[in-house]
Amino acid sequence: MDSSDFNNSRLIADNSDLSYDFNTRLFFPITTSENSYFAKLTTEFNSQELTSISLLGPCFNLPVNNEYEKERILKITKEFKDEIIELFSMKYGKPKISKRQLDPENPLDSFVLEQKFDKKIYTFNTSKKTIEISVQCCASFQTEIKYILTSEYDRIKTEILLGEKRRIENNQNAKNKTLEEI
Repeated sequence: MDSSDFNNSRLIADNSDLSYDFNTRLFFPITTSENSYFAKLTTEFNSQELTSISLLGPCFNLPVNNEYEKERILKITKEFKDEIIELFSMKYGKPKISKRQLDPENPLDSFVLEQKFDKKIYTFNTSKKTIEISVQCCASFQTEIKYILTSEYDRIKTEILLGEKRRIENNQNAKNKTLEEI
């Protein structure tokens, strides 16, 4: 579905909740038990090979200075995320829940830590695909449903673990150096 379909849609009651950048994105309708939403459809490639597809939604314009509207949108986002997790749990079983890796010393991460939203990542693994559900910060707090090839997911996790192992080894080597070597 593209932006031209929105004007004719019976699923949207109030167009003020829709983002303005329809022209550059594809949207996918998601119907939960109570509501219908539109999620932005995005893709990721690695060496011209499709590695993941993400649905980001619901799409809202987050008011910058209006706390009431921000809280309303966060409530809708939470309800949407909870219902999506419940739907996926019925199909794939209980998700693995992990925390985001955020560094409080990093200014961007510390800003994310200050925000009040669900910072967990809910992961469903199958033999062919891995599905991650998380809420994104901070412009619109959209829920991301990310479909990743399990082989790509495993490769990324392995790279992260190897990077962490190298960082620890480098720190240990730096501690063991003598003043002359420094």
